[in-house]
Amino acid sequence: ALDREIVQVTTIPDNGAQHKSLAVCRPTWLPCVLTESMVMMFPEQENALRQPELITELARGHARGLEAFLRSRAAGR
Repeated sequence: ALDREIVQVTTIPDNGAQHKSLAVCRPTWLPCVLTESMVMMFPEQENALRQPELITELARGHARGLEAFLRSRAAGR
């Protein structure tokens, strides 16, 4: 759900969601996600990240994705 929302906002190629045991996420008992929405080593993505409107929309995309995930989990119970 999060991947879908981020791709809609950024319009960059969808590399899909990957499930891994990430050191930054392991020490918590809470669900954890790490996103790399855009990469600064690509000049067009770096320039896009300088736009406040994109940052706001990217944050909204993250919120929508998390909300969709939580709603799907609540509906499954």
